[in-house]
Amino acid sequence: MRKQFLFWDNPRDAMLTLVGILMLLGGVNIFSASFVVADAMFNNGYYYLFRYVIFGLGGLVAMWFIGWKTDYHSWLAKKHLIFFLAFVALLAVDIFGRTTKGAQRWLNLGFVSVQPSEFVKLAILILGAGYLGHLMDKGQKPHLHKTKVNMAFIEAGILTLMVAVQPDVGTAGIIMGLMIILYIIAGLPLKEVAF
Repeated sequence: MRKQFLFWDNPRDAMLTLVGILMLLGGVNIFSASFVVADAMFNNGYYYLFRYVIFGLGGLVAMWFIGWKTDYHSWLAKKHLIFFLAFVALLAVDIFGRTTKGAQRWLNLGFVSVQPSEFVKLAILILGAGYLGHLMDKGQKPHLHKTKVNMAFIEAGILTLMVAVQPDVGTAGIIMGLMIILYIIAGLPLKEVAF
């Protein structure tokens, strides 16, 4: 029997390698786009690159904790809480958000500014996996016209509208696109995609 050629022996190695490549490319882009401005503003051309590395290391620690020290099933079980937190964060942007370049999409937490719509992308993946994984375990397929099995799509629509109002139509499209892709992976009939 011929052995199949694989780049990685397990999914963990694949994920770590891909995240490392993306972080390296991101660092190159940050440095090349900000060196001159950072030198003029902070007298340190590496200012934004240092910030990128610090936040990247924080992200790696969070990834390690969430991915290897917790059971992902516990996140899927809290899908209602995750939707509520995403909803409240986007509502807070509408009430307390900072407007930059014509869009109100940032929350200033004092020591750092965050863009909750970025966390909504992760929430969408958890919501989709929680609802659609349960359907797939039962051997059912999702349908857009069945409300009972369609809560993930409805919740994604609510969050998408909240992001689009900021206005951040690009991120709103990504959020809804992620959910549509999850539905297609779960077995949504393609004729329903062209709704």
